[in-house]
Amino acid sequence: MQKVDETRLRLFLSDNDILGYYFGNIDFNRKYSSPFRKDPVPSLKFYFNNGRIFWRDYGKPDQVGTDSIAFVSELYNIERDEAVNMIWQEILLDNNLNI
Repeated sequence: MQKVDETRLRLFLSDNDILGYYFGNIDFNRKYSSPFRKDPVPSLKFYFNNGRIFWRDYGKPDQVGTDSIAFVSELYNIERDEAVNMIWQEILLDNNLNI
């Protein structure tokens, strides 16, 4: 697999692109059940900050709001650089997007 850095990935994909692919459409006015654990009371929230989309799982007290790459990293239990490479492969290369 081609190794790509985060800066290059962000030239082609926004947080919205990444989260849309791995989570689906986001409604910023609601909370969701966390995909990271059993979550009977929805505790996952997406929000904007400085033009970027971040998320926070309020059911995990040690977790702080973080970005789309961290979402994929948490979802698949992989390191951040592995998530960057996976996103590049799955969204850009597997869909034959011109890059």
